[in-house]
Amino acid sequence: MGYDDYIAGRAEGLAGVVAQGSVLSIRLTEPNGGFLANLAAGAACAVPRDTPADPRGLDTIPAAGPYYIASYTPREQFVLLRNPNYGGDRPRRLDQIVFASGIESSHALEEIEAGEADYALSGPPRDAGPRLEARYGGESEAAKAGHQQYFVTEANGVRLLHMNTSRPLFSQVRLRRAVNYAIDRRALVAQGRRYAEKNPFNAGEVTDDYLPAPVTDARDFRLYPLDGPDLERARKIAGPVRATAVMYTPNLPPWQQEAQIIRRNLEPLGIDVEVKEFPIGAFYTRILRPGEPFDLAVSGYGGAYTDPSALLGIFDGGAIGAQGFNFSYLDDPAVNRKLKAAARLSGARRYREYNRLALELQRDLAPAAAFATTASRDFFSARIGCQVYQPVFGIDIAALCLRE
Repeated sequence: MGYDDYIAGRAEGLAGVVAQGSVLSIRLTEPNGGFLANLAAGAACAVPRDTPADPRGLDTIPAAGPYYIASYTPREQFVLLRNPNYGGDRPRRLDQIVFASGIESSHALEEIEAGEADYALSGPPRDAGPRLEARYGGESEAAKAGHQQYFVTEANGVRLLHMNTSRPLFSQVRLRRAVNYAIDRRALVAQGRRYAEKNPFNAGEVTDDYLPAPVTDARDFRLYPLDGPDLERARKIAGPVRATAVMYTPNLPPWQQEAQIIRRNLEPLGIDVEVKEFPIGAFYTRILRPGEPFDLAVSGYGGAYTDPSALLGIFDGGAIGAQGFNFSYLDDPAVNRKLKAAARLSGARRYREYNRLALELQRDLAPAAAFATTASRDFFSARIGCQVYQPVFGIDIAALCLRE
C-alpha cells in the first residue's frame, strides 16, 4: 500500500511497509498468492535504512549471503570473499571469487580452455555449443573420466511460436490448433541445440506445454505431437486454406533456422510463410507494437520464479503492447478474468487453477505453439567441480569447488 503516493512524491515512504525489529510487514491493496515467491526470487533484499540510492552504483553494501563484495573497480572487476557473518547452510567452498567485466565471449572461452579463467557468467559464444558438447559434455570422453566441463541443464523457460490473434488469419482458432499439429518440434529443438545462445533464447527439450517442469506443480498435458508433425490431423482441423502468413524473426540463429522449418511445416496446410528478418532489438520493438502487420513470431521466456503466474500472464489482454509480452495479442475477457482470479489464490488451489488455465489455453484457444523448453549452457575450466544448477537462479557460484 502507498506505492502511488510514494512515487508521486506525496509521501516519504510506503504506508504498507513497516519494519519492527527483525520483522518486515507488507500490506497489499489486494490478495496476491505469488507475492512471497516473487520476493524470494530476488526482487527485494534487506538493506540499512540509510543506504543511498545512487544510479552509479555503490562500492560497498551489507551482504546477507555466503560471500560479500570486498572490492569493486568500475568496469573492470569486483572481488568476493567469504562472509564471516553468514550463518546459513549454503556452501562457500572457495576462499575468493574474482569477477572480471568486459571480456568478449570468444576470448573468455579461450582463457577457460587454457585454464587461465574458470567460468563465464555470460556463457560461451553462440556457435561453440556443438564442439563443447562433443569434447566436454555429458557423453564426452572427458565426462566418462569424471571431468565433465560443459553442462546443458533444464532451465525455467519455454520457446513459443506466437500466432497473432488480432490479425485475420490467426483470429481463427481452428488454424491456430492446426499449426500446433503441423510444426516439427523435434526439428526446431535440433536447430536450437546447435547454438549456445543465452537462455531463454535457446532450446532444451521438446515440449508442447506453456509451463515448463520447474514451475510449481506444472503438468505435462501431451496435447500435440512431439516426435514430428501430424499433418493428417492438422489438415483435417484447418480445412481448405489458401493464405500468406508474415513471420517476423531476428536475423540471428537459431531464429533464422526456426523460421525456415516453420515455413516448410505450414506449406502443406496451404499457408505460405513470408519471412522478414530484423536486428533483434528492432524485432522486439515491432512485435510489441499493436497493429504491426505480422502473423507469426518466435520468442523465448525465462521465468523469474517458479510461480506459474508470470508465464501464463503473457496471454493476459492487459499485457499487450508496452505493458507486457503478449505477442499473440490474445485478449479474451474470460481468460483475463480467470487469470486475475487465479492471482488472488494461494497454496494448492492456486496451482490447480493455473494448471486448468494452462490446459484451457493450450487445448481450446492455442494462441501459441510451445515447442521447446529452454536450457542453461555452462562451461568451466578443468579445475572446477561441484557444479550445482538451480532452474531460476542458474549456477550456484558459492557451491563451486576446486577439483582434487
